[in-house]
Amino acid sequence: MQGGEFTPHMQRVLVHLCIEDRSVIQLIQQLESERLLAFTDPTAAWGWATLTRLERPTRSQLENESLKISQGDPSRIHLLHLLGEPVYSDMDYVHGNLIDFARIQTYRAAFDEAAQLWNRGEHQQSMDYMSTRIDEIRRLGGIGVRDETWYAETYEDRWDDRRMGAHSSLDQVPTGIELFDRALGGGARRGATHVWLAYSGVGKSFALVDQGVGALRMRQRVAHFVLEGGSRYILERYDAAFTGLKTSLIRRGDVDRASVERVMNELRLYKKNLVLRGTSDLRGQPDISWFYAELDRLKDDENFIPDVLVIDYGDLISAEGKDERVTQIRAWEGVHKLGEYRISPRHPGWVMWSATQAVRPNPGADEREHWLYPRDIGEAWGKVKPCEFIASINRTSEEKVGDRARVMIGKNRFGAEGVRVRVSTNYSMGRFIDPLAVQEAVGA
Repeated sequence: MQGGEFTPHMQRVLVHLCIEDRSVIQLIQQLESERLLAFTDPTAAWGWATLTRLERPTRSQLENESLKISQGDPSRIHLLHLLGEPVYSDMDYVHGNLIDFARIQTYRAAFDEAAQLWNRGEHQQSMDYMSTRIDEIRRLGGIGVRDETWYAETYEDRWDDRRMGAHSSLDQVPTGIELFDRALGGGARRGATHVWLAYSGVGKSFALVDQGVGALRMRQRVAHFVLEGGSRYILERYDAAFTGLKTSLIRRGDVDRASVERVMNELRLYKKNLVLRGTSDLRGQPDISWFYAELDRLKDDENFIPDVLVIDYGDLISAEGKDERVTQIRAWEGVHKLGEYRISPRHPGWVMWSATQAVRPNPGADEREHWLYPRDIGEAWGKVKPCEFIASINRTSEEKVGDRARVMIGKNRFGAEGVRVRVSTNYSMGRFIDPLAVQEAVGA
């Protein structure tokens, strides 16, 4: 393959890419409509034409459609390549060089057409035609983007983009606890599973909402799964976190117009960056395969691939087995594998957050100050053994009244363990950690 050339092989790879990433289809349609890209390979041209008339193209659908091709049709020649498993490195290359392919293909076609005009003696027409096509090639770098800006209206967005731009492609997402982020080398990591451990009713769901809010404000995409019925109460916590109002006011709709407008201005920056999925429509608890199906659906139907995945919480995932410990181990093995999964060749992996429960040793456990360790996890410690990061939430009844809690890193494959921090909480406003309060290191 010559550098930058849109070869027949690359054209067939592009068909694979369109199945993996539906957003590419729109770009190619625009390039085609402006005569800036064309499929010259018969097999790739058939594949592209088939994809554009299918509502939700898959490789299986493409294979079924290929059975309708007549024996003498030239598009059958390279069907084996087109219908085979994609080579992700090739798809990465095509995706990164698609505009260059369009530039070179457009130039070659323009050169041939201009040469024909010149050879017929139409010299001025030839030069005008070539000049027009060169202008089109120059504009390719910004294709699909209208170069128009309302200066004052977009000032705040530009400021936020400059301030946050460095964070949008971070491989790590800060946890909101400074000492934890230092121990992790910058924050929660892609391709790793992070777990909150606590007794029931202590704040696991609040802590998971915190991770969602923090990721959104870092311009990350978040998929938040709620396994305890509906997502309404989690929605209220997100609303409270962004408005800075108590959830009781949110629930009653007692929110002033200024707060609503302020939140709307912020949320415009995130657009469709957060999806909440409850399970009230299911008859039972989902197994791990349900999550893969839901993530595939979001990718195919909404072109949405999250950066951060929140599961509230892992103990509620179902798995086969009669013994509770066996089913929990199997469920969490699935959670960990899901945390490592990359849904597309260009996806760098998501940050996985979930939670697990510890069993109170006695009714008075909340009356004395103590620390939870991974060994205190209910059912079976082995269920979260593969997870890379485990932190516990510790709180006495007195600390609850004073809006305080203690957090500790119990396991950390990326750095220090045993890090202990005293934090102020703000459950009434949907937050686990009060972002404005001072965090205090606690001696081991």
